[in-house]
Amino acid sequence: CQAIRSNPRTQGVRIMFMSSLHDTFDKVTAFELGAVDYLTKPLSAEELRARVRTHIAMSRMHKRLEETVVIQTAELLQTENRYRLLFESSNDAILVNGFKDGRSTHFTEANEIACKLVGYSRKELLGMTPRDILVPQDRGGAPLSFLQALAHTRNMVFEHSLVAKSGQIIPVEVSSRRFTDDEDE
Repeated sequence: CQAIRSNPRTQGVRIMFMSSLHDTFDKVTAFELGAVDYLTKPLSAEELRARVRTHIAMSRMHKRLEETVVIQTAELLQTENRYRLLFESSNDAILVNGFKDGRSTHFTEANEIACKLVGYSRKELLGMTPRDILVPQDRGGAPLSFLQALAHTRNMVFEHSLVAKSGQIIPVEVSSRRFTDDEDE
């Protein structure tokens, strides 16, 4: 059983043990060695055929599942690549962050234009929150009315000023859009 499992050409073969031993230890050992079933003698031909049919069906389903995973993984990679291309090709600075308990969380995404605009590396920006790059007079946090409006309309455009790593004040027009993902509401 171990030799079959260790050979790449035969590792997918489904192994069924048949024995006259009924001890639980023997059955557990067979499964630990890689068996998919354990049959005890005496065994009827109908039961053997039924079990073989079941394992063939399971093997086919497993193969289809593996093929589906390969296809969906390739599709997901293609989608991620398209997203990255769009995100990085934008002429606008794009910064993505979340909100928790009414406050901005760390940036989760930053494109190259955003990095150049404020003078921070992507790694540095991903360790920061929007508050860290706001002009000092605006660092008290977004007003509740802004958060409520954004929750209601889902997007807003407004003017703001950011502070670059160099200390330079940069006036910007912010187009803010609220969206949710599987992790956040």
